[in-house]
Amino acid sequence: MPTHLHFDCFSGLSGNMMLGAMLDLGVPRRDIEEPLRTLPLEPWTLRVEEVRRGPLRATWCDVEVAAHDRGGGAHDHAHERHLQDHAHPHSHDHAHPHEPDSRAEDLHGRRFSDIRAMLASASLPARAKDIALRAFDLLARAEGRVHGMPPQDVVFHEVGAVDSIVDIVGTALAIAACGAERFSCAPLVLGSGSVSTRHGRLPLPAPATIELVRGAPVVQLPHPFEFTTPTGAALVMALVERFGPLPELVLSGTGYGAGADRPTPFPNVLRVLAGTAPAAVDAPAVVFETNIDNAGGEDVGHVLSALLAAGALDAFAAPVQMKKSRPAQVLTCICRAADQAALEDIVFRNLPALGIRSYGVSRRILDRRHVAVATPWGSVRVKEALRGGVVLHATPEYEDLRACADAHGIGIGLIRRAAMASYARLQERRAEEPPPEPSCAS
Repeated sequence: MPTHLHFDCFSGLSGNMMLGAMLDLGVPRRDIEEPLRTLPLEPWTLRVEEVRRGPLRATWCDVEVAAHDRGGGAHDHAHERHLQDHAHPHSHDHAHPHEPDSRAEDLHGRRFSDIRAMLASASLPARAKDIALRAFDLLARAEGRVHGMPPQDVVFHEVGAVDSIVDIVGTALAIAACGAERFSCAPLVLGSGSVSTRHGRLPLPAPATIELVRGAPVVQLPHPFEFTTPTGAALVMALVERFGPLPELVLSGTGYGAGADRPTPFPNVLRVLAGTAPAAVDAPAVVFETNIDNAGGEDVGHVLSALLAAGALDAFAAPVQMKKSRPAQVLTCICRAADQAALEDIVFRNLPALGIRSYGVSRRILDRRHVAVATPWGSVRVKEALRGGVVLHATPEYEDLRACADAHGIGIGLIRRAAMASYARLQERRAEEPPPEPSCAS
């Protein structure tokens, strides 16, 4: 399985282009559709076709929803795979403050709080659920900044439609099924021009897209199309740690996801390159911290949990002694630049901090992958850390150990020892037979 995916968005990207590229890369369709069918959505059909965009072959995905299920006709759910190609700034037509007495608005959209609750309670793989929740959270925060409202009050229209939910959650499921742990992306391509909306004439790129891509390198083309949609931007910003050229990889596969056929300088496709990093890689991040001397330990613990749940790469507290010998704690958070503002808000809302200091860092990261091993009490995932393709160390996942221990009423230590014994046997078999070439396909 590949451990790194690079999004080469030379002609922009959208949700359905990302989903098509992952299917083209080799992710089994059933790994996406079967979990999606468990969501409480109106009936839908996923149409997958091989198409050509200029000289390139690519995979096209389209989610078909009966017009009467939306109450607004076929145009309402044509969304990004159609409207982006007609320079439609859908983010501004489709997110507004929620008014409790406005039934008409709810017929054509979903509140962010409803989507978040649906996904939180869904029977989805944990990795996929985390990616989808992060993408919708970024969308809600962007729309909230544009329209001047709290994120929880945002009502998504096209982004809350069935096809958009399938695009976002489907892409998250594909990423989880592929097994990649690291993500990079080329500079994001933005379009130009303007368009008339219910709010009047608005510029392209869509204001929500501009909010979403804060901290990412962008390039604007002089063509009247919406090259990067809010859904595509939200997914990329939820995943990517590094923007720039293709990093050093041992390539194992390429997938092409098609957008609509349109007269642009390049074929309207998204290319995803899969591979394995040959060595540890650098990844930029932001560290912010604050000294807390007047909050209880429970409050600090709550904030640490909230930061991690909201996408922090790590968060921790350490005891220090401040001036006048006051005991205190230094709360430290490591995060992606795109998440910094939202995570700092969590600190300011929940702790009596008067300020936060921050600085950029570069992290040296080992490649990682999961393998499943059998124990008498169930399957346990073991996380391997690699450098140059060589496993340096391996650790059983705590959540899997705890699940087995809770289910069988035995100690975690016994299950850990059994998992590592099974892993040692797996390593012996690996030494006897070379592993297959990395692939997203099962």
